Amino acid sequence: MDVILIAGFWLNASSWDGVVPALEAAGHRVHALTLPGLASVDDDRTGVGLADHVAAVVKAIDDLDGSVVLVGHSGGGAIAHAAVDARPDRVTHVVYVDSVPLGDGSVINDELPVVDGEIPLPDWSVFGAEDLTDLDDELRERFRATSIPSRWGSRPTSRCCATRAATTCRSR
Repeated sequence: MDVILIAGFWLNASSWDGVVPALEAAGHRVHALTLPGLASVDDDRTGVGLADHVAAVVKAIDDLDGSVVLVGHSGGGAIAHAAVDARPDRVTHVVYVDSVPLGDGSVINDELPVVDGEIPLPDWSVFGAEDLTDLDDELRERFRATSIPSRWGSRPTSRCCATRAATTCRSR
């Protein structure tokens, strides 16, 4: 089975490095994605938004033969949700890691501070205790050192709205 891994806010494909070997050992073909503008902190993210992220996942689906499983972590869950809407016949399962499907009108992390048009990883005090479970000081330091700001306005406000940005939304 082809498994496409979609990282959450501030992360790229390398965030899945600890998971990929176990999935491959279980016989899966794993495709950890780095979404546009998130390869490094130095990437030009000007003009990169949700439509680009959804389109990258849809392209990954289209580049593979047969059905796929999408795994979306945190904000990546909303991107997975939109990609399912674009390719419902190709996605057999979606796994949401620290995420849930968004309802119409919902926004991901709209309380996060915006700095110069981007959402940098904020101070840990912004997050609730439940969000920081299992993030010891070493992991927090590594997360902060590798975090990549997300563009403001790249967050979906609804599944169909998000999907329309990349493709035509199916009627319900």
